[in-house]
Amino acid sequence: MVKINESIKIENESRYYLPSREFNSLFELAIKIGLKFKGKFFETTVMYDNPNPEKSFYSKEIDGRLRLRTGFITYDDVKLHKSRLKEDYAKLSWKRRLPKSNSPIRQEEEIEVEFTPKYAESMRAILENVLKAEVVSSYERYRTIFEGNKIELAIDIFPYGVMVEIEAKNGGIIDDVIYWTKKMGFKISNSSLLSCDDKYVELCNKNSILPKRHILFSDIEMPKI
Repeated sequence: MVKINESIKIENESRYYLPSREFNSLFELAIKIGLKFKGKFFETTVMYDNPNPEKSFYSKEIDGRLRLRTGFITYDDVKLHKSRLKEDYAKLSWKRRLPKSNSPIRQEEEIEVEFTPKYAESMRAILENVLKAEVVSSYERYRTIFEGNKIELAIDIFPYGVMVEIEAKNGGIIDDVIYWTKKMGFKISNSSLLSCDDKYVELCNKNSILPKRHILFSDIEMPKI
């Protein structure tokens, strides 16, 4: 089954980066404040550029990202939680960063198509072999998802550290993001505007490491937060 958003939506979220050792305490806090655990997934995301170099998605004028993502549930936490878990998924999404404002809340334009993972390779073949879209980069992460009143909380383990993302969902607004951000013990003013790949590049630059195209757990030179 394929689900297509009826229109372009504006995504509102706050985001924080922490060392990997903080994962367990963040997980326990999310449960304590009443968020519902929906599953832990291993995700792979591949980023593509426009096959027409004159209209690169990475230009300042466009500043967008075309992504193919697959997520497969892991079962290490399932026995501890009786809530109904989400299923495996695949998504093709377009995200474009909106012009920067003084707000610490990240705002992005998003169009997303969700489908079952068995079609992911066919989608990849269309992008790469038919449309000739260039693979720009990719990254791996373990994504743990919680749901609350009009928000979704994701605690992501990247090869370099943890990212916490609090996003408005199901009619949620910026005030909902602010409320749950405070419940998680974060300050809105400290919210990061960096994407996960931008954060990786920042860490590489700080540690005098040459950034690579693919952010992988197997990379022994991976910088750490």
